[in-house]
Amino acid sequence: MKKHTIKTSAFAMAIGLILATLPGCAGPASRARQKSWVEKMNQTFKKDEFTYDGPATGEFGQESYVADVKSKKYPKQTIIVKQINEELLTNYNYIRYHDDAEEYVYEYFDGEFECDSYGVKYYTEDIFTPMTDYSFDEYMDEFFSFNKVSIALIREDGEFPSDEEIAEKLLDIAKDRDEICDIFLYCIQDEEDNWVLDSVKYFELYMREERKVRDIEVTRHSGKKTEHVTLMENVTW
Repeated sequence: MKKHTIKTSAFAMAIGLILATLPGCAGPASRARQKSWVEKMNQTFKKDEFTYDGPATGEFGQESYVADVKSKKYPKQTIIVKQINEELLTNYNYIRYHDDAEEYVYEYFDGEFECDSYGVKYYTEDIFTPMTDYSFDEYMDEFFSFNKVSIALIREDGEFPSDEEIAEKLLDIAKDRDEICDIFLYCIQDEEDNWVLDSVKYFELYMREERKVRDIEVTRHSGKKTEHVTLMENVTW
């Protein structure tokens, strides 16, 4: 029985070593390395407290180069730290400045269109920055963009601006931003959660390169029918 125990232990150790070398597995060495990343998070962002929540889970299992972290200030959010080419990146700056960035978008659009009120969603995919304690202004200067910004025009009574008026205004905004934009604008009659389904019509300004709008489209809902119309395309400046 003792020999069997020794063989089993040796087999388990061998399996552990093999798993630790696979890209999608996080063995003891990987976990120790990830814990050191969390220590650096605490040293960098001193106004918050972080704890290690284990390796992130990817398509092939646990990720040895991606860690989940918990924040005391944002307990419902999953902070991610990952290592790419020896550099540590995190989505923490995106999470802590998300609401302020939405407020910035709101103030930017406020008064641009005739409506009762606005709704704003800054929902770009998590932005990973170097593990640096950026100020809000630094974050906005270096990482914020109007790529994946949504705005809702809320008007309970009366007509929304015409398609052409909204398209021209979106083009003016793209020129003013002078960056690659992807802007959605929804015309809704009350503050519903699903802007797409509850909109009277919605617009998308889409760019692939600077100083060129590939197209501005409007989508209208009419009963069971959905209509897509291109209002502008290939506009350069």
